[in-house]
Amino acid sequence: MVSVREVDWAMGPIRRRVQHLEGALQFVWRARRAERMVVCTAGTPLVVAALAKRLVARRTEFIAVDFLRPPRLPSWALKFGLRSVDRFVVVRRGDIEILSGLGYPRERCRFVEFPGPDLSDFVASHVVRSEAFVYSGGNAQRDWVTLFEALRQARVPAVVSCPDPTVSVSSNVEKLGQVRPDQGRSWLAQSEFLVMAVFDNDLPSGPLLLLDAFALGRCVVATDTNGTRDYIRPGENGILVPPDDPEALAEAVRDLFGSPDRIRTMGQKARATATKLTAERFWSEVLR
Repeated sequence: MVSVREVDWAMGPIRRRVQHLEGALQFVWRARRAERMVVCTAGTPLVVAALAKRLVARRTEFIAVDFLRPPRLPSWALKFGLRSVDRFVVVRRGDIEILSGLGYPRERCRFVEFPGPDLSDFVASHVVRSEAFVYSGGNAQRDWVTLFEALRQARVPAVVSCPDPTVSVSSNVEKLGQVRPDQGRSWLAQSEFLVMAVFDNDLPSGPLLLLDAFALGRCVVATDTNGTRDYIRPGENGILVPPDDPEALAEAVRDLFGSPDRIRTMGQKARATATKLTAERFWSEVLR
């Protein structure tokens, strides 16, 4: 049985929380007699599901995949809830350290690379710029200050989907509001490569946009943090620079932008990386 929660795009924060919690409780109730249940990409709802398991599904093995640590949940409540999780599968190696710091046994955690999306039928649209440009976007743990300062220094044309309307940008940057995933992929597909600046902390920042880039044959220039370093092979499918270092990010972006042959070669290797990271491979690893 597979349960997919309602899409929460553009949903208000209160309605989103209610929907997530209701979904977690309903899921555990439906899976109470199953041999195994798997909860993917969840924070507080996972803790709620873990607590519900104690009451109605004690004999069911509980696997958590890609745990998103809730930033506002007290550590004691989080530690208590995680006791009911039998195994963790993480998509960032650094998450094992985070879980270990919460008292969860390291030996019950395993890293599995997240699958790349199948974008073979994707058709780019909505793109109106004719000149070469780099793209950036996303939301989770983005370091917009470092990104925009790096782009200012690099002086390369850029399009950025940024949800913060207060951030000012230089004249070489076209700042969009937060765009839908399909629109972001359209900009990414037409760009030279993806640029990501991510904070180096223990809060969740997944590799989804990075894997979108790989699937579209775009290499990535990113800060070296939990969530990027497990997927980027420096010099092959991307470039890693120190976090909170706009000068290093600007230099990497500027140098790569001026090397079309290198962009092409690294883009081919990026697509090859995504091809190997299939959903079938991922789930066989999760469930073995």
